[in-house]
Amino acid sequence: MSDLARFLDYARAFELAFLCDDFGLIEPFFADDARHRVAGEDPFAADDHGRDGVVAGLRASVGRIDRRFDARIVEIVEGPEPRDGGVGMRFTMHLRRAGLPDLVLEGDHLTVYDDGGSIARIDETLLGGCDKEARAYLERHDAALRPSGSAPPAPRPEDAPLFRDAFQKTLVRAYAAAKSAQDVEAALGICHPDFSIETLAFGTTSRGRDDTANQLALFFSVFPDFRAETEGLLSGDEGVAWWGRIALTFAGPLLGRAPTGRRATIPAFSIFDFRDGLLARERFFFDLGMLCDDIGVPLAEMSRALEGLRAAAE
Repeated sequence: MSDLARFLDYARAFELAFLCDDFGLIEPFFADDARHRVAGEDPFAADDHGRDGVVAGLRASVGRIDRRFDARIVEIVEGPEPRDGGVGMRFTMHLRRAGLPDLVLEGDHLTVYDDGGSIARIDETLLGGCDKEARAYLERHDAALRPSGSAPPAPRPEDAPLFRDAFQKTLVRAYAAAKSAQDVEAALGICHPDFSIETLAFGTTSRGRDDTANQLALFFSVFPDFRAETEGLLSGDEGVAWWGRIALTFAGPLLGRAPTGRRATIPAFSIFDFRDGLLARERFFFDLGMLCDDIGVPLAEMSRALEGLRAAAE
């Protein structure tokens, strides 16, 4: 399992631990000598050592900060992706309390794994001075907040669309980041067993995770440096729209044609559907003619080759 796949498993376990107030769920992810550091002002600063110390520190942090609010809405806004010997990401967190303005935090998070696949270190930094602003917020509104260590609050209907949007956009960003790392295991680990990709330009559709894994492996063997750059996301009841640019080099043989070594950077657009809290389908759009022009393959030749590929798959 890749570190990115491990991180996504840990992130899911942490959110479940937060919701059900059972932090024993995250204990198996940490090494015996794990360390968790948070740079910033109290009450956010931390430097915990050892599995038990790290888990206890995370539980205590949630109790003295997050549980004082009615809702906690977290969104990954960059990554997660391989960085600095681990898996890095940037996140935003909105803490909401009735009658008060939201407390908004932005942070950088790095998780480093040991050789056995356990978390050896987590380093977090709150960005832009938001730790100082948050400390002032907590002092100013202390009397209006829930008591420290309160039980998990009941969900509020007004927060549901915000939870949904943040969760769906986080899954799409994580999926795009995993594909940009050519990490099929991590990408499909957040997908439903029936997940499919409809690549409209190619006229192909995968069926289920195994078939999708095979198609992605073939795609990455041709375009091994594929990268998706997110420019925008729109979440709603029907799913998520993603738009941005994809960059890829024709570096491996494609349907009997030798690679040209030429690189394409073109606009792209995807629509994502969800099922059971997982990605269920991606409909992937880009201009085939633009891709062919950039990688140096005649459109007619590419179209004939794709016809053969579709026929072989039937």
